[in-house]
Amino acid sequence: MLIHKKRQARIILALLATAWISSCSQPPLRLEKAGDTLHVRLETLGEYPTTILRMRLLDRDADQAIWETAAKQGGAQLWRFDLKLGINSANLNSQIISESFNVVIPTNASTFEIFATRNYTLTVWGTSSRPRSASFSFE
Repeated sequence: MLIHKKRQARIILALLATAWISSCSQPPLRLEKAGDTLHVRLETLGEYPTTILRMRLLDRDADQAIWETAAKQGGAQLWRFDLKLGINSANLNSQIISESFNVVIPTNASTFEIFATRNYTLTVWGTSSRPRSASFSFE
């Protein structure tokens, strides 16, 4: 009976460790609203840049991606960037030091618009296969 309980405890610990490691493999993503601006924070441990492969902004009400950007070469280091209510530049490179991202969506425009009355989800892919998502609105 004691051996069975020890084995059961090991299995539970292994499952918990796997779940913890899996959650750590996602890129950090924190959204902070300040008036009409959304600060997207991607720092690792609060101060180090994170390798980002791709980001997508989904308009959940329309079920449509309105913005997507992909790193040019195997990932780009990124700390933070801002999105704002209204018209946004599709080119993230204006907010970061190096031109590390290509615009995927919108395909034929240089801007996209965020509306106050809609719900959005931002999804970020890092170097692991598991993305991290966070939802927001400006209502």
